[in-house]
Amino acid sequence: MYDQSRCGHSGGEVSVQLLKWLVQRMLRRVRPVRRRIDAPAGPEQSLIGRTMQEVFRRLGPPPAATLEGAPDLSGNAPPAFWQASIWYYPFDTTARTAIAIHFRDCAAVRVETIHLGRMPA
Repeated sequence: MYDQSRCGHSGGEVSVQLLKWLVQRMLRRVRPVRRRIDAPAGPEQSLIGRTMQEVFRRLGPPPAATLEGAPDLSGNAPPAFWQASIWYYPFDTTARTAIAIHFRDCAAVRVETIHLGRMPA
């Protein structure tokens, strides 16, 4: 499992172009998590305050994550996504949306919905 002391990173800035590329890639390759998030008012209601472990158990490993700095790759280090401050999941492939879950001190503090818009014809 992961070391609790390693998950207190602050979020870094991600370029819009990189973020769009990550989301487009996820929407093509990964099952959306909309059905696994059981919240009538949206993902924020059910994910804010949850620990990384709870989110992992509910949604599985994130297909993409943002890590500030270089990951710890030593032999006993957790996988890089446990060290990340933002996890990305495809939310609805039809609507072309994804969610970004921001963590601070191992707890979800913010959930963003990312809209890609229509695919060019």
